[in-house]
Amino acid sequence: SLSGQMQDVILVKQDGSVLGPAILYCDSRAEEEACAIEEQWGKDRLCRETGNWKGSLSILPKLLWCEKYRKEDLTLCDSILLGAHSFLALQLCGSHVGDRVTASTTGLLLVDGSSYHTELIEAVLPGISVKLPTLEPGSKI
Repeated sequence: SLSGQMQDVILVKQDGSVLGPAILYCDSRAEEEACAIEEQWGKDRLCRETGNWKGSLSILPKLLWCEKYRKEDLTLCDSILLGAHSFLALQLCGSHVGDRVTASTTGLLLVDGSSYHTELIEAVLPGISVKLPTLEPGSKI
């Protein structure tokens, strides 16, 4: 079992090679992108539907920032890992997985935690949801 602290954006290839540096949880560079998403969806709706919207600290604005400033990395990546522990799982086991607890803090899940909020994700970045990791309980990673 692996665990981690908060969520990150780690763009990787199928073989586990990393495309550029990770973007850590506390990185707020995606303020402009967060504002654009909030303008499109409404901050109240984002909070209501994801249960965990944190503006520029959420994953989706960071991915939108990558689309703008690291487009090649985002295009070439096969998987978007959401934490260092997921990267370790990939290196040790070859699994592109994420744990539900970490994913629940990303602003990418439906409020009930059952699945990714694909309507939101695809509206902001079409085609990107297929690159998100399969979610498992932390005890299975």
